[in-house]
Amino acid sequence: SPLIDKGQYPKHDSVYRVKNSDAKQRTWFVFDHCLVLPEYLVEFEYVMKHTVAPDPPMSFMTELVEKGVLQPQNETEANDMGPLARALVKFLYQCDQKALASKSGGGPHDEATMRILGAPPIVEMQGSAAEMSLDVIALHSGPDLSAIKYLNLHSNCIRRIENLPGLYNLETLILSFNELVKIENIDSLTALSTLDLSFNMVRRFENIKTLSTLTTLAMNSNLLHRTEDLSMLRKYVPHLHSLNLANNPVCEMKSYRHYVLRRLLKLEYLDGRRVSESEQMAAMSNTSSIKAAMIKENAFVQRRSNWSLLPANLRRQQLSDKATFASEDDDDESWWDKVQDLELNHRHLRKLSNLERLVNLKVLSVCDNEILAIQGLEQCVQLEELLMEENRVSKIENLGALLHLKKLDLGKNKIQHIEGLELLSSLVQLSLEDNEIESLSGLAKVSTLLELYLGNNKVSDMREVQQVRTMPKLIILDLSGNPVCMRAEYRLYSIFHLKKLKVLDGLGVESSEQAAANDRYSGRLTEEFVIEKLGHKFFEHVSELDLSSNKIRDTADCINGDVFGNLRVLNLDNNMISDLSGLTGLSVLAVLRLNHNRIESLGPEKSSRAGGGGGGNPQFVSN
Repeated sequence: SPLIDKGQYPKHDSVYRVKNSDAKQRTWFVFDHCLVLPEYLVEFEYVMKHTVAPDPPMSFMTELVEKGVLQPQNETEANDMGPLARALVKFLYQCDQKALASKSGGGPHDEATMRILGAPPIVEMQGSAAEMSLDVIALHSGPDLSAIKYLNLHSNCIRRIENLPGLYNLETLILSFNELVKIENIDSLTALSTLDLSFNMVRRFENIKTLSTLTTLAMNSNLLHRTEDLSMLRKYVPHLHSLNLANNPVCEMKSYRHYVLRRLLKLEYLDGRRVSESEQMAAMSNTSSIKAAMIKENAFVQRRSNWSLLPANLRRQQLSDKATFASEDDDDESWWDKVQDLELNHRHLRKLSNLERLVNLKVLSVCDNEILAIQGLEQCVQLEELLMEENRVSKIENLGALLHLKKLDLGKNKIQHIEGLELLSSLVQLSLEDNEIESLSGLAKVSTLLELYLGNNKVSDMREVQQVRTMPKLIILDLSGNPVCMRAEYRLYSIFHLKKLKVLDGLGVESSEQAAANDRYSGRLTEEFVIEKLGHKFFEHVSELDLSSNKIRDTADCINGDVFGNLRVLNLDNNMISDLSGLTGLSVLAVLRLNHNRIESLGPEKSSRAGGGGGGNPQFVSN
């Protein structure tokens, strides 16, 4: 289409052209780019890392299962096998890639290597022991237990550490590739310097109080997941030089490597990699809390624009802010009152502090840090935006004083429950993407929300949509990436119950979808509706149920003998019911009222279904 000439529209900042095939779609022409407000902002940074081999694709894992290399018997076994098989699968994938490269033309050295890798393994059968008996230890190291300094019980199917009291001179203990689930019974090993428990199923660091002489600890490929346990190493094993925790869930923790290095100052090797002096210094230099100088360096005296294309006068604002704060006398504390916007992203912060004097702060951004809790904001009563994406927050709390808060972003944290929002009477946008939320309970009282983002959580029950049904202003809801989205009826169900919704999961709600949702769910009796009418969900205690004048068209098998086993009186007057086939197994039903419905026939087959044949036929009251 031809371009628009601004000179033809001297009194306008923008104009649009309507698409011929769809009047809703418009092409806008904005004469001043500073007036363009993007719908999505993407923030990114380049983080340079050491070169690592690529992870195997899922197709390669499937291929190994089909070939019998990996043979999990059930889902639980498959989950337990994951940490143990990860290193092996990666190695096999590299071998497979090497084989492909060799086929495409490799030297004699590559050919010989592939012949070895392609040969069937010749593994000597090894005896195993389910327990660490004295006989087993003596078999491996001799009868004189006090003389044993090195004990290797690798791959013996051992399930429990025991029978070690006599090994008080033991310096090296290897128990890798066993079936251990707990560290125990090693209190007497006071001379131990090397302990290898790799490739087991240990979940926690415990019972290590007497291992102060330990210098090398291998716990890779276990099930360690608690960051608190790493503090135990600092307390009880302060002389560690080498620690391997690779392929444990705890390694997925944000800034995991720096977190470990800050606690174990004498580490020389971590997860098989040497700790450089610069890396140790970087870990130690990370600031754990917010200091006054940091605030002064990153504060703004007026709230900044969110636009991606800033006008020139606003682009210069940051420089003028720094000049303003730099000109303040060190003894003059008045600059605290001038701060309205504070950005402290990517600072490795672990705690919110020193914010109590920012009484006029409107925007606080502390994204991509290591903050564990929401705290220290009680005096920031003018705060309108709180951005804490990508931290380690596990609970929504301490927000009651922020009555002017309009935008709250807590995406990419560790939140499991939605709570602590009841007093936020101005909140219009809430972002909780990439957390561990399973239920939307806790949102019903937040009546001011316009936008709610809950993508990539663990919501699986479609009825959770009912939790936000009472929000009168909600127009944008994002649940994409949740298990509930896999349900075929999810979208129409959500559109029907959220009447004012304009955008669901990033897609606009079309009028055709609203019509389809009404056709499918309008007048259909649901369990939620019955619970709302009764005020509880103990249906087995209900003897009388009044559902008159509710525009019910279909009972949808909600009222049956399996659920309402003691129902005697059912009133369905003034509805639009035309079929009674949903009323089944009501064996004690005595009175069924059906006045002013659309029933044309009460055939014997239907009345017998309604009565259930156990307690006599019900008394029909129908006009």
